[in-house]
Amino acid sequence: MKPLLSQASATTTGGRSAPQSSTETSREAAMLAQNSLAVDWSRPEEDVAWNHLRLTSGPLFPTGAAMSLDPLTMLKPRRKVTGISAVLLPFLESGAVDWSALEEHVARTAGAGLTPAVNMDTGYVNLIGHAIQDEVLRRTRSVLSGGAFVAGAFVADNAGDAFAFEAYAERMEAIQSFGGTPAIFQSFGLTGQPGPEIVRSYERLGRVSDKFIGFELTTDLAPFGAVYDLETYAGMMAVPQCVGAK
Repeated sequence: MKPLLSQASATTTGGRSAPQSSTETSREAAMLAQNSLAVDWSRPEEDVAWNHLRLTSGPLFPTGAAMSLDPLTMLKPRRKVTGISAVLLPFLESGAVDWSALEEHVARTAGAGLTPAVNMDTGYVNLIGHAIQDEVLRRTRSVLSGGAFVAGAFVADNAGDAFAFEAYAERMEAIQSFGGTPAIFQSFGLTGQPGPEIVRSYERLGRVSDKFIGFELTTDLAPFGAVYDLETYAGMMAVPQCVGAK
């Protein structure tokens, strides 16, 4: 599992998964060599996430004056790390969900100092319906007595479908109603768009939630998944409500 990344590390120091191509390798190498970003402040305000964060080897101009960016100054020694662990959804031999085992797993995860993440791929979210997903949310909230947890917002669609904003909003609102933080699963409709449109889709989802977590999957794991290029990834992380990504 890739660790959750803060906005600062993802958009300024390249703290993300290994590059997937020679082009990405060279671009990330150039970025890391200069430890900086080029920011275009001439773009319309509504295009901040996509147009204002261009990963290059240039300097950072936050207010028109050049300012170098040293990643070492962003380190916080002995800071408390937030760990999030996906929880397996166990089943009985009969095919029914083993609810007591799930509750025990959630309790053990929280007891170990980790934030439980339910209805993820580990929880077979793409194979269970909304009724089971919502029961998982209800039981998780009960076990944690209002404590923090993350839950996958998954939308089933097909190749060629449009981005299903309303369906995402429905699942995000359900998760939040139980006190969870949505983790946005990719879908054909989301990843099938050009990079700028992908970022704008995350911006729209940010209006539904005060915070969410981005989530990448390779096509080896899911046919609707995608590992974003650096500009798209930076744009997603620049959405204010995106508090991290896996």
